[in-house]
Parts: sequence; structure tokens; C-alpha cells
Amino acid sequence: MNTALLSFVRDAQLRTSNGSWRTTHRGRLKTFDETLVKLLPNRERPYLVVDVGVSSGITTLDLIDALEKAGHALKVVALDRVTGCSFVKLFPGAYALAEDSGHFLGALVFGVPVRETTSGSRLDYLTGKALIKKLVAASFHWRVQRQKDRKPVPLIVSELARRSNVEIKKLDILTQPLPEGVDVVRLANVVQRTYFSERDIARIAASVLHCCSAGAIIVLAHDSPNGELQGSFLRIADGSCAVVARIGRGSEVENFFTGRIR
Repeated sequence: MNTALLSFVRDAQLRTSNGSWRTTHRGRLKTFDETLVKLLPNRERPYLVVDVGVSSGITTLDLIDALEKAGHALKVVALDRVTGCSFVKLFPGAYALAEDSGHFLGALVFGVPVRETTSGSRLDYLTGKALIKKLVAASFHWRVQRQKDRKPVPLIVSELARRSNVEIKKLDILTQPLPEGVDVVRLANVVQRTYFSERDIARIAASVLHCCSAGAIIVLAHDSPNGELQGSFLRIADGSCAVVARIGRGSEVENFFTGRIR
């Protein structure tokens, strides 16, 4: 696979079939990592850490590095509903990136990236550029659905995949159970009203709480496009889940996790 295609996968912001965005910026969740280090007590046996919705895995590497630097032994399970995709050659000089389901993620046309988008600037709409983008994306999506010759490509960075204490799994948090006996579970830019109904958020919260061991910490993190950080740290103790720290205004969904555990 040539350098341009690999760079496209690494650098592009990709909108997946459930509406979430995949980004790859290192250090995005540094404040959350530093707070978790302060909350996690030292112990001899490894912590089981589950990171949900790891995207490229870059922030998972940041998390691992922060915890190991603090002296914690870890076993890490990195989860995402989409861990790989395929490049599809549309015509000479044009390649589309698609999920296994055929969902169009983006394309590279003579070195120029074309991404799916749901919105554009006011100028884009006035000039017709937004409409052209949508028509091009729709055309590529149609071609992707009919193209059988695909070249698999991982979406998780190879550095994470090479870590001996990391297991990467494909998992849909809404329909599949998490591993049990978890000591730390992080949900960064995952459980949001933008992506899920309140009923689904309640289901996810119940699943997360069920998988946690006594004393476990749940990290609900969100970083907005303008760089604003918001999130909550919750701890399980005595059959209840309570907030022990917040970043900014806290998580908008923390109330789904707090209280007595059923």
C-alpha cells in the first residue's frame, strides 16, 4: 500500500456508519490520564483496563503510557465497533475507504482527500460546493457497494497492536457484553446523546456497571472540537457508583451511572 493511502487512513477524520467520528490526535485526553493516575491506588497485581471506542488507538497508547509511568502493571482490552476497513480501487488514481459493511468513509482521488460530510460552511452552500461534495460521496458510495476487490487495512495503529499486554477486540457496546472483572473502564467520546437515545444510554450504563469489579473506576470523557474538556470519574464501592472527580462541568451522562447498582 502506498504512502498516500496510509497517510489518508492515519490523518483523516472519518465518519463511521453510526455517526461517530474517528480522530487520531495524540495527547487529546492528557488531563483525564493525569487525573486517573491520581485516583488509582498502587497494587501488585495488574489492573484490567478496558478502553471502549478506541478509534485509532492513539489515546489508548497515551493512557497506557501514563499508567505504566506511574508504576501500574496493566492488562488492556481495546474495543471498537470498527477495527478495520478496506481500500477499494474505484478507477485509476481513485481509492475509496469503506467499512466491511460497505459504508463509505472517504476517498483519495489523485492525492486529494474526499470525505463524507453532513454539513458545510455557508460559503460552501452558496457556491454549490457542499452539494458537489455530497454528490461525489454518494457516487463513491454506490461504487463501493458494487466493488468486490478490496484490500484490508487496519484502523488501529500498529504500535498498539504490538503491545504484549493489549488485546484488540471488535465490539458493539450497545449489543455485546464487556469483559467481566474490570478495574478501569474508559468511555471517551462514546456515550453521548448525539449518538444514543436515553434508553440506549441506560442500557450501556447497566452493561458497564455489571462488568466492573469492586473499587473499579469508570471514566466518562468528552473533548469537543474547540478543545473544551468535560468528563466524570466514578468509583464503585459498597454496591453504589458515585462521582469522585470531574473535568469541566462533568459528563452529561454521569447520572445514568450513579446510584445503587442493581
